[in-house]
Amino acid sequence: MGAFGSVSFGEILARGSLRETDLAKLSAIDARQLTPDDVQALFALHVQCLVKDAGWSDWFIGIVSDYVVHTAEPQGYLTEENAQWLIDQAARSGWVETRTELDLLIDVLESARWAPRSLIAFGLSQVRRAVVAGDGPLRPGQPRALGLLFDEEIEIMRRMIYAFGGDGSMALTRSEVEILFDINAALDKTRINTAWTELFVKAVTNVMLAASGYGVPTREEALRSEAWHDERSETTPEAIVNAIVKSGLDGVVEAYRVQTPVEQALSRLEREYRNIITGEDVTSDDASWLTEWLGRSDALTMNEIALVDYLAKVPVTVEPELQEVLERVHTAA
Repeated sequence: MGAFGSVSFGEILARGSLRETDLAKLSAIDARQLTPDDVQALFALHVQCLVKDAGWSDWFIGIVSDYVVHTAEPQGYLTEENAQWLIDQAARSGWVETRTELDLLIDVLESARWAPRSLIAFGLSQVRRAVVAGDGPLRPGQPRALGLLFDEEIEIMRRMIYAFGGDGSMALTRSEVEILFDINAALDKTRINTAWTELFVKAVTNVMLAASGYGVPTREEALRSEAWHDERSETTPEAIVNAIVKSGLDGVVEAYRVQTPVEQALSRLEREYRNIITGEDVTSDDASWLTEWLGRSDALTMNEIALVDYLAKVPVTVEPELQEVLERVHTAA
């Protein structure tokens, strides 16, 4: 651990605390000097020192993110292998235990030009854990509030989804949307969070239209949060959809445009190139998994009904297979 100079890790670990003087010495380190073993040593300090200087979290997030994104090869990108290494360090028990580690994952997503689907899926799964189990880094020391999703957690998901999309016009992926469906299925059916309804409807609409040959806008434009849900009291699916359409949010759909065959081919090539850089398998563009989700035998949730109602009211054309399922479940709902 030559990068750490005079810093004695053994002494710090023995006393179990990270002091301001320790952090001052560590802050002289340049991420470009670090090795994987050095970063593992920093994770050991983070986990084993129960008392830390107030500036530790910000410094730790910054130095590790800088190493993972800008020092490890390929610089500026995150491969599947590097992402798994980071997950292994940040979640040694299989789950992220502290908010610092979760914020590190988010910072890496925001700093990397491209990252693999596994990292965004792992990040979103921390929110799923909060809803399903009522614990984890988003619910530290709180009574277990199973089936609930709080506004801060919705904004964390939005932040991760935006970061994963980067600056380009990238549709949401199956990995992301399946977790959103999982979260939605675990929610208390008697309580509606309209901020979640908005995000859920827009996210699934995004992936449906992409699977139907539409070019998508940036994720920020496609999923931007509006104020309509802060101004209403009715929370039935029909009332929510009417509020969306009335408020002009259906204008978001106008940002989607049917692509020509050449444009669709170029979009596939761009996704394949991204997969080559990140070391991932190429995924299929077909919408069969969406039809399975929406066409399942159990009853749709309120938010899924809102999604189906929304798609019935906005001027879009989806894949015939999807359209058939949407019309069937819309009639049944």
